[in-house]
Amino acid sequence: MKKLIGLLLVLLLVFAACSNEVGEDDGGYVAVTAPEESPEEVPTPKELPEVEDIEVIEEEPVRIQRPDAEPTMVIALTIDDGPFSYTYRLLDILEEYDVRATFFVIGRHVQNQQEQARLIHEAGHELANHSWAHNNMGSADPDLIRTELEDTSAAIREITGEDPIFFRAPNLNYGANLTEVTTELGLPIIGADAIGQDWNDIAPDRIAANVVNAATDGGIILLHEQFSASTLRTKEALPLIFGELWNAGFEIITLGELVERRGVELQPGVLYNRIG
Repeated sequence: MKKLIGLLLVLLLVFAACSNEVGEDDGGYVAVTAPEESPEEVPTPKELPEVEDIEVIEEEPVRIQRPDAEPTMVIALTIDDGPFSYTYRLLDILEEYDVRATFFVIGRHVQNQQEQARLIHEAGHELANHSWAHNNMGSADPDLIRTELEDTSAAIREITGEDPIFFRAPNLNYGANLTEVTTELGLPIIGADAIGQDWNDIAPDRIAANVVNAATDGGIILLHEQFSASTLRTKEALPLIFGELWNAGFEIITLGELVERRGVELQPGVLYNRIG
């Protein structure tokens, strides 16, 4: 019996010694420590070859140039429906290319945008009558036509100090009553023969082509100011028109200059799509 007890004590001592070597965590579980390994070397990325600095050359926008040859033909540039708060955009382009135009303005727009109307006049452009509210002059009664034309002429006179000498009907709508009233007021009726059709949703180069393909000596270009706002298409078409017409031998002038160059006297109440 004593031998058995002694053997048990020896086993307990051996077990206790083994426990001390392994160790326990606070929760009573045996903690086994993994053998330490030497960390592997992390490969460094290969260095990229040095790239020589590349010189970036920014191209300047191509500017249309007037040809050296003297022009052999003349054509008038007219722009309808303004002034608007963004009229200066067109004026900047016209100034850049040294071109003067005739602006057929709407009376109520002149009243609401007097500063823009003054900018047109001060830049050397011409203001002409395009009715007060852009109503259909082809079917209007004489009293309405008379009121619209007289009120618009008065608004222009306040800006320029002079009465306008040309009238263009909105949408080129004409009728007997309009002929009667314009004759009474001494205003010739101006049409056009080179129409950009910029009221359509077409690209600037298409607008330019419409004008250039229809241009004639003594002709009249018709564009619209409102399509130089959100769309900018008329504004962007102008340099294209200038370049093509200059290269074809045209000088681009105001309607008043065209009439003077041709030496003609326009008759009140008569429609003119070109001069001479």
